[in-house]
Amino acid sequence: MPTCISHTWLGCPLLSWHDIYLIAANSEPGTPLAKVLDKRMAWKPIDFWMRSIEYSLRWLVWAKTKDGQKGRRRPKPVQPPGTSNHNPNRRDVVRRNDLVGMDKRSLRDYLNQPRIAASA
Repeated sequence: MPTCISHTWLGCPLLSWHDIYLIAANSEPGTPLAKVLDKRMAWKPIDFWMRSIEYSLRWLVWAKTKDGQKGRRRPKPVQPPGTSNHNPNRRDVVRRNDLVGMDKRSLRDYLNQPRIAASA
């Protein structure tokens, strides 16, 4: 069997569209595919830990300065790729108007919909 994926395999039983979806949906953070699908997935979990450590060290140094003692010019953490403080479409921001209720019937119908199990 060849080691590379041929474009003629796409959509065939050997590599179905569902298989391609599963590969894309389960791509690990930091991989080139994840970066292309979502800019926010460019960082691996270790990158977030390193950012936290780096910011903590900068904050500790800042706290010893005159600006730190007076609470001025506080250091800001590095923003991960694809995020911005001014982006209104950030996923981590939930506005009161964005919350939409669901009645019991709609919830029951939604939960009773058939689910597709991901095959390995």
